[in-house]
Amino acid sequence: MSDRTSLEIEFKCLINKEQYESLLKEFNIKPQDIKEQINYYFDTKDLELRKKHIMCRIRQKGEQYKITVKTKNENNDNVENHYFLTTNEGKEMIKNGMDGKYANTSSFLKTERVSFPYEGGKLFFDKSTYGKITDYEIEYEVIDKIKGEAIFNTFLDNHKITHKEAISKSQRCFKEAG
Repeated sequence: MSDRTSLEIEFKCLINKEQYESLLKEFNIKPQDIKEQINYYFDTKDLELRKKHIMCRIRQKGEQYKITVKTKNENNDNVENHYFLTTNEGKEMIKNGMDGKYANTSSFLKTERVSFPYEGGKLFFDKSTYGKITDYEIEYEVIDKIKGEAIFNTFLDNHKITHKEAISKSQRCFKEAG
């Protein structure tokens, strides 16, 4: 049994560095508002989980560690199961893998993230670094898929951002490590 289960309905768009910096300025984001998190992704050597559209990661925020397992429901939305770890458990799993079967099979992904409430949802501006790549992304998490998509598309239009579908951070990280 997980410590917490949630349905994740989100919309994403990759942006360039200039757009990212412009949004930080427009929303008056200060450096101290941006928080760092590191994602470590796990799979078997033959990427068994990925083939089944399952994502498993440990997210580290300071000395806090949390395992998240994402699967898809019948509407193709992400269902997230979260398991909270002690610092020692998190460090041990990152170093040695999980249950001897699931190993950290890629490099980690570091994200500098700011988030805040926006139009009934939560807006995120991310700068992610993995391998030799740095990219920028907007995410918008909501509880109402139809309304959320309309708000997200209006946000992009208002900021003259062309929608560029973003594959998940885990897929980008595995691709770079691949």
